[in-house]
Amino acid sequence: PFTVQAKIIANSTGEKFHFKLNLRNIKSLWNVQSVTYPMLALQPDMPGEDELFVPCVEGFVVPEPWSFTLQHQGVYNYPRQCPVQFYTRSNTQGGLYVATEDGSGAVKSFLFSTLFNRSLRLDLSHLFSESFQEELSIPYDTVLISFGSGGWRTGAGIYKQWAKTMPWMTGAKLRQRNDVPHILTSGAAGIISPLQGPQGYIATQKFGANLELVPSYLDAYKKALNVTSLLFVPYGWEHDGTWAGMDYFPAVPNNSSWTNLATKLNATSDGFMLLVSGFWWVLERNITGGGPAFNNSFEEASRASMLIRAANVTQNGSTYIWTENDYGPGASQPWRGLSVSLCHGSDGAVDTMAGIVAKAHTLGATVVSFDQEIGGGQNAPCYDPNHGHGLGYGTYMWEGMKDTMRKARNATSGIEGREMVGLSSEQTSELTIPYAATYWSRQFGVVDFPFYSAETVGIFSYLYHEYVTAMGAAIVQGQGTLGTRPDYLMRTSALANVLCRGLIPVPFDSDVPVPQNKSISDNFTEYPDPWKRNVSKAFQSYASLPRIYPEWLIFGETIPPVSLECANLSTHFYTGRPGNTTLKNYTVPAIRVGTFRADNDTSSLGSVLVSVSDKPQNGNFWLSQEGDVQDVTLYDRFRNKIDHWVNPTNAQKFSVQLGPYGVVFAIARLKT
Repeated sequence: PFTVQAKIIANSTGEKFHFKLNLRNIKSLWNVQSVTYPMLALQPDMPGEDELFVPCVEGFVVPEPWSFTLQHQGVYNYPRQCPVQFYTRSNTQGGLYVATEDGSGAVKSFLFSTLFNRSLRLDLSHLFSESFQEELSIPYDTVLISFGSGGWRTGAGIYKQWAKTMPWMTGAKLRQRNDVPHILTSGAAGIISPLQGPQGYIATQKFGANLELVPSYLDAYKKALNVTSLLFVPYGWEHDGTWAGMDYFPAVPNNSSWTNLATKLNATSDGFMLLVSGFWWVLERNITGGGPAFNNSFEEASRASMLIRAANVTQNGSTYIWTENDYGPGASQPWRGLSVSLCHGSDGAVDTMAGIVAKAHTLGATVVSFDQEIGGGQNAPCYDPNHGHGLGYGTYMWEGMKDTMRKARNATSGIEGREMVGLSSEQTSELTIPYAATYWSRQFGVVDFPFYSAETVGIFSYLYHEYVTAMGAAIVQGQGTLGTRPDYLMRTSALANVLCRGLIPVPFDSDVPVPQNKSISDNFTEYPDPWKRNVSKAFQSYASLPRIYPEWLIFGETIPPVSLECANLSTHFYTGRPGNTTLKNYTVPAIRVGTFRADNDTSSLGSVLVSVSDKPQNGNFWLSQEGDVQDVTLYDRFRNKIDHWVNPTNAQKFSVQLGPYGVVFAIARLKT
């Protein structure tokens, strides 16, 4: 029914190839939803540390991807699950970089599959509006580049050079931005605590009937962590319970409690963050751990024109509303209940969401996060012809999110004595960098699903750390099956990743308990549970480093880390489904490392080296960057000098001795 014109154009050196595709003479009865191009079949056995980088969520590296079978289990959309747009396949000799060069937010799927010892497939599907077009082209190039050594980080460097021409990297860097609340760049930590249970508000004893005890609760953590600011993140502030959008007000326990709390926290350089469930709307649900049962389905008609509509057509020609239903007995995610979603392409939905953020700001929220809005994308295509967007997929999914964030910022700016609200979303998105102050991110994972041997790498902050902050949110993912308790070394490794990747640590208070209204010892807490005791001690040791080394850990540019040798430690986690899990043995490095270039001195490279163990650990590191080094200075976590080396050679190894959960910071100055 149509002709296809595919082009592959090589550059003059034969190292870069541009893939282009055009469809012509499409018959009127055809609407093209997706085009998969290119489809790359790669040989399975590259010698020497063969690895595949996949850009899903936090980015993960699959070792020897040909060594097992996985048939298209990896299907990840951009923008949504993927914060960036490239793959790499590499070994010690070199690698292959595959990327889409698109700054518009067009929807695409990154797919891959393997067949044991036979093949590795990397496919790119480009998703279109399903409106008839006689001629259709992929409006951007897919590029393939070969590169030398360096693995996925070399691919990231190629991608960043291209991204520097895109809108999300042409604005101000983090230190110069005036739309990021100061608390996010002050070296603060955060803490999550629930407010609601099955019967409603449950925190009277902990926080008081009107939140009057929150300041003293935060003060205990600040003293224990050696930080000057803390961000309070309440779960269950919403009127109908935790994750129950979109009837949020009046807030729990009441609106005035929050406005009074904001006044107190502003005076102590603290703040609170409210999570709203994005465009997701729970109509009704049964009683859950986060709140009582409710039924708001009678309100559906009030927002029906804003909802995502599915492609299915009823007998009278209307489309069905797209729904999720985890409402009945045995629901896997009962907090979702019976729910629908508003469409990013609906003007009414955009205004509704911006208005919710403005109301949350009037309560005094320092940061408001769009939960559920993964990566700035939309969770399903919309087929409502009245919204004004093309039917199905399209750039409206991202553009509607952008308009929402713009309107929310405008609605909260210019208020005397108040900072503009800091906006966030669940997971990261390069597209939203100019509008986001931070992200509710999970870039700390130790292992990742579905490859429980895969290393997670925190790709977003590796690329964009100097432009926007990101949180290590909850710190429970990436350690096996969610809802299980892994060995404590998995959790301390995740906490170390938070520090080494320049994230803001935000754990649950139940994982890192601190005694209230008591003196705080150096040991943080003598909690009887050894798992919580170890995790708490690690949190205490790591949390203050960004405040003490801000030019690297808050404002600096992430670069390839120094080389490191240390012991590997035996640990374990659980795989499978909750209630039917299997213990999996694993090893983790005893010391984690991250390296950053200072924002105020590009010749100054700072490396944080972090022990994940409750036992003393020794290690050696050496410099792996290009350029002559003038000197290397080693500091403790309080910025006291430990050692100093002048004119070291590139091959020189530097030894470190770390106590339980110890941290040191090495500063290398390049010759200029």
